[in-house]
Amino acid sequence: GARQPPHGVEAMRSMKSSQPLVPLARQWSMLLSSGINLLETLDLLQRYCQDKQLKDCLHQVLLKVSGGHRLSQALSGYPRIFVPHFVAMVRLGEEMGGLNQVLVRLADWLERDEKIVLRWRGALMYPVFVLGVSALLVFLLFFFVLPAFVEVFAAFKMPLPWITRVLLWLAVQVHNPLAWLLVGFLSLEGYRQLRLRWRSQKRRWVNSIQSIPGLGPLYRAGTLSRLCLALECSVSVGVPLLRAWSLAAEVSQCPLLQEDAGRVLSCCKAGETLTEALEVSPLYPSHLREMVRAGEEVGLMAPLLARLGSLYDQELEHRLAIFTALIEPALLSGLALLVAVLVLSLMLPLYSLINQMAG
Repeated sequence: GARQPPHGVEAMRSMKSSQPLVPLARQWSMLLSSGINLLETLDLLQRYCQDKQLKDCLHQVLLKVSGGHRLSQALSGYPRIFVPHFVAMVRLGEEMGGLNQVLVRLADWLERDEKIVLRWRGALMYPVFVLGVSALLVFLLFFFVLPAFVEVFAAFKMPLPWITRVLLWLAVQVHNPLAWLLVGFLSLEGYRQLRLRWRSQKRRWVNSIQSIPGLGPLYRAGTLSRLCLALECSVSVGVPLLRAWSLAAEVSQCPLLQEDAGRVLSCCKAGETLTEALEVSPLYPSHLREMVRAGEEVGLMAPLLARLGSLYDQELEHRLAIFTALIEPALLSGLALLVAVLVLSLMLPLYSLINQMAG
C-alpha cells in the first residue's frame, strides 16, 4: 500500500502561519525527536510542505546535504527564506548535537517575531485602506465626473481660477495613454531611487523615522522587542553572549543596531563587559542596560531577557494604540481638505456662471 506519513506530519498539516518557518521548525524538531535521521526528515518535510517556494527550497537543501554539505551550509544559500539567525542557530545545533531542541526554540522565537510583524501590519492597515479608497474615489471623479465640467466651461469660454484649470487639465490627462506611461515610468524610477538611497543612507532614514512623533517610539519599541527576543532565544540554547548579541542585532533589522554591533564586540574583546559597552551609546535605554547588567552579575541572562522582551511587547501594544489614535484624525483632516479643495475649485466657477447667466 501507499506509504503513510510518520507520526506528526499529519498533525503539522493543520498548522497555519503566515511565516512558513514556524510550522517547519516544529515539524522538523518533532521528526528528529522521533529518531528519524536528517536526510529522511528533509525528504518528509519537502514532500508534505504546503508552501511551493519553501518546498522547492527544501528539495535543493536535501540534494546538497545528500551531496556532503552541512545542513547550515545548505540553508545559508537561501537567505530570503532562512534568515541569518535561523541558519546560525541550526549551525549551533549541529555543533552541540541538539538540533531538535534548537529548532523548538527557533519556532518559539519565530512565532513571537511573527506577532510583532502582524502588529505592525495591523497598525498600517487602516491608513493604507483609507488612502487606497480615497485614491480610487479621486480617480473615478477625474475619469467620469470632471470631463463633463471641462465641456461646460469650454462651451462658455469663461475665465477660471488656476486651481480649477489644474484640475481640468488633470481630468484630460487621465484619458491620455501617454500620461499613464509617463506616470508608470516615473513611479518605477522613484521606487528605484528610494531603494538605492535606503541602502546607501540607512542611518539617515532611520534617524528621520525616529524623529517623527508617534512613529519614532513605535519603531524603537518594535526594534528592541525583536532584539531581546532573538537574544533570549540564542542565549537560552547556549550561544556565547557576544555571538548572540551579534546575531540579535542582525535579526533586529535596525541599521543603527547592526552598525553598532561591531563596536560592542570590539569593546568586549578589549576587556569591557557588555553593560559597559552599551552605556556609551544612546541607542540602548537604561532599563535594557540594567537588565543586561543584572544578567551578567547573576548569570540568569535568558529569563531576564525574556521578561524584558515581554515588557517591550507591552510597550509596542501601547505605542500602536497611540499611533492609530494619531493617524486617524490626521487622515480625516487630509481627506476633508481634499474634498474642500475639489468642491470649491468646481463650485466657485459654476456659481459665477450661474450669476452671469441670471444677470
